[in-house]
Amino acid sequence: MIFSRRFRDFFPEYTDKTLYGVLAFIEGSVEIQEEAQKAGLYTASVSDGVLRFTDPNGFTGKRF
Repeated sequence: MIFSRRFRDFFPEYTDKTLYGVLAFIEGSVEIQEEAQKAGLYTASVSDGVLRFTDPNGFTGKRF
């Protein structure tokens, strides 16, 4: 994936680390969360100044 190559170009100290994607949002539907998770992205939302990660049972994010 292009993003993971570019990230490692800019941050070579993380070359040996695994990358995971996160979609963070303030407002979003359940459908958007589900589509992001189907794509392998973790999801997080902000409400009342608190960041909450969505953690469905059995979900494992895609490694980039």
